[in-house]
Amino acid sequence: MSEVLHLELGRVLKPVGLKGEVKILLSDDFWPEALDSRLLGLEGPGPRRPVTVRGARPAGNCLVLALAELGSVEEAEAVRDWILALRGESLDVPEPGDVRPFQVIGLPVRLKEGGELGRVEDLEMMPAQPLLIVAGQGRKYSIPFVEPIVSRWEKEEGWIEVDPPPGLLELEG
Repeated sequence: MSEVLHLELGRVLKPVGLKGEVKILLSDDFWPEALDSRLLGLEGPGPRRPVTVRGARPAGNCLVLALAELGSVEEAEAVRDWILALRGESLDVPEPGDVRPFQVIGLPVRLKEGGELGRVEDLEMMPAQPLLIVAGQGRKYSIPFVEPIVSRWEKEEGWIEVDPPPGLLELEG
């Protein structure tokens, strides 16, 4: 990845307890290994604040994080609605095991039989499998991100090849 990464992993909802822990609503770009990154920071109306995660525990569809830089409920309250982000030249942690929006948005999508279908506009995280939202040829296509429909994903070269079953591209996306 040659461009600077700026991944929004979640938003601070509120303080939890008296020791500065915060509840984070996770974004679709979140993956657990990102919490080990040295590139994490809180971004809000003030200057970016680098942070280190000391601990994490689940809380419904959220996480409660203990951050080394926050030690009181007042410090945690000051970052309410701030974004937990990972920003740097390249990842310093393993990539997610499953596809995340930041990995595919903007990539060209090719048809296995030849030709370009369009570009990935979004990745919707659905219960069964993620859906690529591809814009091209004056339409939008919803393509399940599963094998064998996604026949190749060349991360380094930056493109995706699909082999849709008959009728999939005729469905309204």
